[in-house]
Amino acid sequence: MAGQRKWTVKIVSDSARKFRTRRAFRLGDPRAYSAVQRYGWLDLVCTHMECGKKDWTLEECRAIANRYTCKSHFLNEANGAYQSAYRKGWLTEICKHMNPVR
Repeated sequence: MAGQRKWTVKIVSDSARKFRTRRAFRLGDPRAYSAVQRYGWLDLVCTHMECGKKDWTLEECRAIANRYTCKSHFLNEANGAYQSAYRKGWLTEICKHMNPVR
């Protein structure tokens, strides 16, 4: 199989060190990311990376929601804030200013 690469922990670690988050790694070097998933090395090579999840506060979610006039735009353009507000039960409160669904 010509052109196939032999993946090692060193090769994927060198690639992973270029990125600050797993998402950036996945988007920046999809082949290496796929290899670490396949071989179960993801946690091993990503120890230096920042945690990808943000713990949204009510004030942050409200500030983001105020940029939008309907929930669908909020959902599509600021999904993290929307999902956090939904899970924490803030969605109705922070979306009061938005246009009602017709």
